[in-house]
Amino acid sequence: MLEADLIDYRYFIPWCDDVILRKDTPPDWILELATEEFQPDAISIVCTYAYSEPFIEFLGTTEFYVACLFLKYRIGQISWATFLGKAGSYTDAYQDSVDCSYFFCMLNDIEATESDRNLAGVQVEDVVSHFAHAIDEAKVVYNFFLHYFRQNKNAKAE
Repeated sequence: MLEADLIDYRYFIPWCDDVILRKDTPPDWILELATEEFQPDAISIVCTYAYSEPFIEFLGTTEFYVACLFLKYRIGQISWATFLGKAGSYTDAYQDSVDCSYFFCMLNDIEATESDRNLAGVQVEDVVSHFAHAIDEAKVVYNFFLHYFRQNKNAKAE
């Protein structure tokens, strides 16, 4: 979520604050993350924690990243062409279970038709069917953090 820029400090700092208030001794990485607004440093903090001992194998991280990008598209933060380009670049770099040509071929088709809405609709349905589980999982996590974002936004408005 952080790497895809779906959430930023406005989402995770209120969550960190809540964890700090609830725990007698919150984890060090939560304390560090609670004060970090710079996205690359926040990613570093989370990755350092997530990939430290005891090692946990994360399944489907590429699919989850693509799902987060898809949510950005769905909420209007990025265009369909931007989604396809970013998803293609990410899957190309990580060479995981998702082939980058899946996204780049769709991007080529969209560009060739000058962003035809009907074609985009068909492509969206195809992506949803291929990544349904990851999209559902990303929605749950995003809604969790969205609660903290809205809570913080409302507190600042008062």
